[in-house]
Amino acid sequence: MRSVFVQRKVLELYQDMDSVSYPIQPELLLQCIPKSCRILSYQEMAEVTGCTVQDVAVLCKSNSGATHYDPDTNRYLILYNAEMNAGRIRWTLAHEIGHIYIGHLEVIEGAEIAYNEQRGFYDQFESEADYFAWNLLAPLPILREMGIRSASEIKATYGLSNQAAALQFDRYTKWCRGHVKTAWENGMLRIFRSKYMA
Repeated sequence: MRSVFVQRKVLELYQDMDSVSYPIQPELLLQCIPKSCRILSYQEMAEVTGCTVQDVAVLCKSNSGATHYDPDTNRYLILYNAEMNAGRIRWTLAHEIGHIYIGHLEVIEGAEIAYNEQRGFYDQFESEADYFAWNLLAPLPILREMGIRSASEIKATYGLSNQAAALQFDRYTKWCRGHVKTAWENGMLRIFRSKYMA
């Protein structure tokens, strides 16, 4: 995984944001993405196409969400399952925006990232999109800056699901123990201090 590259992409997105507030609303980030993108729920897509929500999930090869790319028009469509809890929806949308912002769909054959024979690319792209989502939604330096002390505070402040908040709190406590300040952290803190709106 290209962790430094992914962190830089998150920093770029934060730089493009007019203001920073939590929880991050992924659908508002579309104006910061220099590509044409639309977000629809599986339920909306099922209504538009006249099929079932299950059909959409099967076509997306995921019960959570997927991103489709049209290379001819350079347009993206993010689909997500609205039956998930709000924290899971936020995570899924941030993950899918990560695929777009990092440029994954532009370098693979086919119009979607889904499991296929090229498992190495799939695993790398999924890890990078997850890492993007973690650093976008609840960046570790900002957790420290805000004095976060528990998974429940992460859930309440950053709008993550119980599971994601617990995982991020675990990552945060490990990060605090072995923390070495980086240029990325300095950049994130500078942006947070200048753009944060409580």
